[in-house]
Amino acid sequence: MKTIFLLVVALVTFVALVAMRADDQPTKPMTHQGPFGSCCKDLKDAMTTPTTSMFRVETNGVLYFSVGYVTTPQGNGWFDQAVIFCPFCGKQLQTREEIKRKSDAKPK
Repeated sequence: MKTIFLLVVALVTFVALVAMRADDQPTKPMTHQGPFGSCCKDLKDAMTTPTTSMFRVETNGVLYFSVGYVTTPQGNGWFDQAVIFCPFCGKQLQTREEIKRKSDAKPK
């Protein structure tokens, strides 16, 4: 009798967990609203001090971070990476889709 009771409790628990999981809707991370650097003081400082910051906002509105450069006879060559998450507070600043859409847009 005790075994049947435990099986019923386990089954009810399992059904309840499955039902709760079915109600869960997949959520997308919320992208920070506002200009780049407004998510936290550290990013704001990194974008403005020093004046030769490795963060920059391109004319198309995409935030980039320069991760490296090479000196060539023609001048410096920069390797930039689009920033998706703030490296200081972790908030999502832009999505891959936004970056692609902005990068594919014709310059004004």
